[in-house]
Amino acid sequence: MSIIIPPRGNGHMQWPNGSMVWGQGPKTELPLFLAGVGFAIFLFGVSRVGIDFIPSLTNVFWAAGWAVVAYTAAFRADLLAQATLNNKMLLAAAFIATLSALWSLMPSLSAFRGVLLILNIMVGFVAFHHFGLRRTLHVIFWFCLIAQVGSFLLIASGHHAAFDHNGYVPKGLFPHKNNLAMNAVMLFFTSLILFAHGWRRILSLVGAASALTGLILSTSGTGLIVCVLMFGILCGCAVVSYGMRATQFIAGLGLCSLVATVLMIVFSGYNPYIELLNSLGKDTTLTGRTVLWEYAFNVFADHPWLGIGYFTYWNTPETTASSLIIIMGVKLNSFHNNFLDVLVGVGLLGLILFVIAVFGLLFRTLYQFVVTRDALLAWPFAYVCFMLIYCMSEYPLFWNSEYQMLFAFVGAAAAAAPEKLAARHRPEPLGDVELITA
Repeated sequence: MSIIIPPRGNGHMQWPNGSMVWGQGPKTELPLFLAGVGFAIFLFGVSRVGIDFIPSLTNVFWAAGWAVVAYTAAFRADLLAQATLNNKMLLAAAFIATLSALWSLMPSLSAFRGVLLILNIMVGFVAFHHFGLRRTLHVIFWFCLIAQVGSFLLIASGHHAAFDHNGYVPKGLFPHKNNLAMNAVMLFFTSLILFAHGWRRILSLVGAASALTGLILSTSGTGLIVCVLMFGILCGCAVVSYGMRATQFIAGLGLCSLVATVLMIVFSGYNPYIELLNSLGKDTTLTGRTVLWEYAFNVFADHPWLGIGYFTYWNTPETTASSLIIIMGVKLNSFHNNFLDVLVGVGLLGLILFVIAVFGLLFRTLYQFVVTRDALLAWPFAYVCFMLIYCMSEYPLFWNSEYQMLFAFVGAAAAAAPEKLAARHRPEPLGDVELITA
């Protein structure tokens, strides 16, 4: 049974059906605050922010998350069961990754990493069910904002750790400028959604401004493109909130503009691809990414259906990874395309499950937002869009050490939970309620 409980109460709430829920009054605020602080610390631990100053304790923090999952499984197994049933395809893709140990070049590694992947998915589910969407977004906001401000201070100090190995490109507290940029993009659209929701609007605007500042400092062309696309998606979400007529008008206007743009490009001989790359300081290989992608397709051609095993290619001497690293001249651990990493690791079967899971989640989150038109519920949809865009050049999903993966699973849990309640309690805005599942 699922019920909705207002965020402010006098210790208990009596519903018309006679059910009573305790523990939602002011006495729970301090434990929730402390739990939120702990969650933020966990995010810093698994994100490798500030790794140049402290040893990498990623696995230690993930272990703490797994302990919470074990606690939840022992005392609230129904929460995990519900999240599992509502996200079967995500877990099926993770199960195939684990099962790939049967044919992997490194069976023990694939089995170990596959089990960790399943546990990390559960960490995302548990985080949502413990905090709810609203508080989770508050934690994400503060995590991203503190990381950005800390990066600004480090860059302003001129410390060598704030710049890349050449000493020119700022990266702040992050391992790479692209990490700084993507954290800024997350802060940007999370801040705008919280602003639209009505949460501390001045602070939300400060967050958005800090995000744009971090994006500019990073000089990341990829980050700039992702930010522009995300702003367009948020604009689309805003249009949906105004009703179908406005949506149809904007969609028609956009379609006409697209057709006119294509015709101009065709008849003028203008090459926007080359011009865009030049303006972003990129070459036609996308800083070597196309070379990586060609190698990925070659490996896929040799093992098309089941792949060579999850997490295997970059960790075994039996592959071409060593020669590829020599050619590229840098240490690599991904093809810089999440879809190709999945394709090489678990083959076409794994990729099909991955695509079904991610795009199924995309449509679920979109449906949820369109039905409720609640600003807060635009975040799961926006985040899945962000992941899909980011997956084209990096590897945020199904890669154990990436904290962006955790947020995706939080969004997956949120997409499954309040959907049916929206129609039943339409007068109560979902952004101001907490979801309790029992």
